[in-house]
Amino acid sequence: MHVLLPSLVMQTWLRVRLGFHTGPQVLVGACLGSVTATAWFAAGTGWVLPALHTTAGGPQALCAATLAAGVAFAVRNVAAWVREQAMLRTREDVAAAARQENEQHDSAQDGDEAGEQVQLVHSAALVTVH
Repeated sequence: MHVLLPSLVMQTWLRVRLGFHTGPQVLVGACLGSVTATAWFAAGTGWVLPALHTTAGGPQALCAATLAAGVAFAVRNVAAWVREQAMLRTREDVAAAARQENEQHDSAQDGDEAGEQVQLVHSAALVTVH
């Protein structure tokens, strides 16, 4: 615990400093986390572990369930990351298409303005010739 304490203090300070939480939110979270951890520890050591050791294959079942949960967690997060990357690429593609369309529109307007200027110069030349 002595090794973790500086890390916990720094993480708590960072949560507040970066604006993720307020000081009271961090304190309430620490209290709720402590109560929850204590309850899980008491349930685990008082009820779950004794039940696992009296059941044939209990510790192995716990290891298998933990492994399955870890794999499911990793698969879910990787799939979410892949979907997020696909959405980002789609947004970038849409933005690039919009920029290209705007550039084409701007160049078309520039061409129209140049054509109008040529017509004005041509009209002015006709007027001065006559």
